Amino acid sequence: MQKKIVLFFLGLLAASIVTYSQPPKPNSYIRNARLNRFVGTWIGNIGSDTIRFVLLKKKKVLMPLNTNVRVDLIVGFHSYTRGDSIIESSLEYSKTPYADKKFSISGIGKKESGRDIILGTITDITKGGKLFDLKLILNSKRKRMEVELANREGIHIGWAPGRTLPEKFILYKCR
Repeated sequence: MQKKIVLFFLGLLAASIVTYSQPPKPNSYIRNARLNRFVGTWIGNIGSDTIRFVLLKKKKVLMPLNTNVRVDLIVGFHSYTRGDSIIESSLEYSKTPYADKKFSISGIGKKESGRDIILGTITDITKGGKLFDLKLILNSKRKRMEVELANREGIHIGWAPGRTLPEKFILYKCR
């Protein structure tokens, strides 16, 4: 679990440096009002499969590596069901405090080609906590979100092959 948290924050740090033209200064706070557009419950269907994301905004999250930089970020929880069978779910943790680190989705926002985007990770619970790169792309009316998953680069020792969720899918905002 500690390894996942460190990897998550290293990814955030790298993404924040890429997103901004210069590295953040120590003791700074990087606000991101764009994240509010992603907050809420999102649902999509693929045949008899249903995917649900619950996304929350967390403010002033301290980044690692003794930088004393705080950022706004998205954390979330997901479920994947086939018919009436739950394949995987972290929704039961959606009311837990951020400090418990029970979220299965995390990321930071940016604007790319005029579109609001979240770059982050999603945990494949069924595959023993395997992390996948996650890209959430919001449409202009903020009611439809494209989701793209990709394998993380590097060597993955001890993780089951494959992925539980589809590589690409669409979710629609419910609330």
